Amino acid sequence: MTLATFTPPLSPAPGQTAKTVTARTLRAQFGDSYSQRTPDGLNSVTAIVVLDWPQIQPADADTIEAFFVAQNGATAFIYTLPWETAAKIWTAASWKRGNPSGMISSFQVNLTQEFDIGT
Repeated sequence: MTLATFTPPLSPAPGQTAKTVTARTLRAQFGDSYSQRTPDGLNSVTAIVVLDWPQIQPADADTIEAFFVAQNGATAFIYTLPWETAAKIWTAASWKRGNPSGMISSFQVNLTQEFDIGT
């Protein structure tokens, strides 16, 4: 299976982009406040990234939105975050587009890191 690669027409705004990392763990709690923890699976550390283009040309917003519509929220794609060197696999199930004026748009998308088998 070949995954599409997300290559936006311009990079998201660096000061507006946020990354949330979650480490899933399993915990066994014992008496006297003693506990043991272990990672929950092989890929227990996952990321959710919010990419933001606060001021973007409508045509560029159209291009970005068309890519995510084509992925339909379920199809994974490849993207390299602007501050990282390695590409990762993501899905995008939600995004927000604004048109503050007829000349300038805004676009924000939530990417969820995926660990697909066979990619």
